[in-house]
Amino acid sequence: MELLKSELTSKILGCAFAVYNELGPFLQEPAYQKAMEYALSDAGLAWEREKRFDVCFRGRRVARGRCDLLVEDQVILELKAVETLHPIFVSQLIAYLAGTGKEVGFLLNFAHLGKLEYRRLVLTAEHRQKNRG
Repeated sequence: MELLKSELTSKILGCAFAVYNELGPFLQEPAYQKAMEYALSDAGLAWEREKRFDVCFRGRRVARGRCDLLVEDQVILELKAVETLHPIFVSQLIAYLAGTGKEVGFLLNFAHLGKLEYRRLVLTAEHRQKNRG
């Protein structure tokens, strides 16, 4: 089975690896976000910074969320600069996917020593159901 949005996600990962390889693991998250913005633009990809979305309960807004980057109005990027990715970050990205209706997202951790740490997540029907309560 072909991966969902594989061409786009391959380009995004290429940008993330380029940022990691050039900057290394020792900066703060805002530096990586700015570098990702440049890399995505250089790759010809459209992006939005800190895209806001509504969190709804029974059709009524109860909160607002925001993701670090939304690429091509299709893929959410949540950037981290931490020692390792924790399960709460996965839950956060699943909530963002459910809140926006997007299907694919990446957790990108630039502070992991030795290599870029990443997780590609696809919103499943099970995730949607859990986020509805």
